[in-house]
Amino acid sequence: MKDVMLDLETFGTRYNAMIISIGACYFDRMTGEVGETFFRNVQPGEHENKFTTDYSTIRWWLEQSEEARAAICNGAAYIEDALQDLCKFLDTTDRVLVWSHATFDMPILMNAFETLDILPPIGFRDMRDLRTLMDLANLDKMKRERFGVHHNALDDAKFQASYASDAFVKLNHGTA
Repeated sequence: MKDVMLDLETFGTRYNAMIISIGACYFDRMTGEVGETFFRNVQPGEHENKFTTDYSTIRWWLEQSEEARAAICNGAAYIEDALQDLCKFLDTTDRVLVWSHATFDMPILMNAFETLDILPPIGFRDMRDLRTLMDLANLDKMKRERFGVHHNALDDAKFQASYASDAFVKLNHGTA
């Protein structure tokens, strides 16, 4: 599999937001089959002052489901370790295309790599935008039955991979 779906959970919405969870999964774009997965909860440790936290986002998290809040609290790695682990997960001899909500997840992720002086494993030519894909396929994710815990980074990545696959099928075969 050469496609990876990535999702971040954060304590803000700006490019320098504190990452609190990273989820990713390899997936087959035509079948939606999920392969190897990656999940890390994150704590900033000594780098806390390098990232922002928004009060409105903290308040928003307090309004989320108990399952979503629990998903960000269990077993956290330091941010630099989580990013190094993500690098290993994406390290492959084949070219990997990384899908996400590219105007949200990618700027935050790339800022974290730069801030911590870690070479990102994702080249700018390998970043893909899920919202553009859905628009081109004329599909609405809101009309899909949700599975997994909403705002659990890995569950969100798997859900996003499923509707990305529907978009690929529709664009390649004319139906979804």
